Amino acid sequence: MTDVDDTVKSSGGVAIGNVYLGGVDARFPRGVFYPGVFQFGVELSMHSCSEQNFSALPMAILTARAEELKLFLEISPKSSICQNYKKAAEKRKSVWGVGPVLYGRLREWIVQPEMANRKFDNFKKLMELNRNKKVGGYVFIGDTGLYDRQAGEMMCNYAPNHIKAVFLHDVGTREKPGSHLSTLPSDYLCNGVPIVHFRTYIGAAVKAMSLGLLSKEGLGRVAEAVERDIRKLKFITRASRNEFEMDLMTAQKYQEEDSVSELIDLVKKDIDRVKRR
Repeated sequence: MTDVDDTVKSSGGVAIGNVYLGGVDARFPRGVFYPGVFQFGVELSMHSCSEQNFSALPMAILTARAEELKLFLEISPKSSICQNYKKAAEKRKSVWGVGPVLYGRLREWIVQPEMANRKFDNFKKLMELNRNKKVGGYVFIGDTGLYDRQAGEMMCNYAPNHIKAVFLHDVGTREKPGSHLSTLPSDYLCNGVPIVHFRTYIGAAVKAMSLGLLSKEGLGRVAEAVERDIRKLKFITRASRNEFEMDLMTAQKYQEEDSVSELIDLVKKDIDRVKRR
């Protein structure tokens, strides 16, 4: 399960008054997909399935986007998000992609703390939709900006035996949008479920591997995707550059294969080529 804004792609930190239009992350331009995000989703979904011998469920989207505005904000099968997840799965020679898209309501943009309740309600709807399917467990990927932490904790308290982990992309918070530039928040357990924080999808992949949710080969494929995606960036902030470098150093400690080490070196070189802002 994944959120969209500031989780899959940057909101740009755009706000009207005190109301953020999607999220608080201004490190990347609005609409830019985070390097490695699609491969990370594929690897998470397929790892447990390969071990337990059943088909991966599609990526469910729990978004705060208002259903009343679907005419403008709908995530359709032809959207770039859906197409990119599909292409990432093809790297694994698999047919896989986005499943149900569960929206928020316009009211929640006025009373934003209600976003957490909406995503939790949508999670319960998703469980009901999958009631007759073989499900190995759920992982929720969100961000620290607009109430995904609260939604994730509700999920953990409601269904701890079904939630394997909650991953939160550290983009700061609504109150302190630049706080992600300081110390990464501490990981913790909520009702026995790991809630972990990350700044890049290489960092997320390392933590997923340490939790047994990703293989070393999966980490390698995420690193390869990050390397490809960084080539497409027109510029990168100094803060983001530092975040990638720190996570790459951590990934190297987990990887002994020469091929993956070479990939990580390529990522470093590509970061150096991208114009700094």
